[in-house]
Amino acid sequence: MATVNGEQMEVSGLNIHELLEKLEYNKNRIVVELNYEIVPKDTYDTVVLKENDIVEIVTFMGGGAYMTKSCVKNGSADLPQSASEGALHMTGGC
Repeated sequence: MATVNGEQMEVSGLNIHELLEKLEYNKNRIVVELNYEIVPKDTYDTVVLKENDIVEIVTFMGGGAYMTKSCVKNGSADLPQSASEGALHMTGGC
């Protein structure tokens, strides 16, 4: 098992590109951190995940804000009601 955006997941043996496809991420709008290090996009096909890895997938939003899927899933991200309210505002630990 590995931790992906704060959740335990069986990903051992997958490379980062395969993980992103499995989770339906657009790799053009994300940054992947593996064990607290940013992974260069040109290595997504060759970096293979293993037991106990910690993966964070950061998604960029309009206005330069960012968040992970776990922030939205656990309710710790305040999403604007309209575009006039501006970019995403983060609360809690995300």
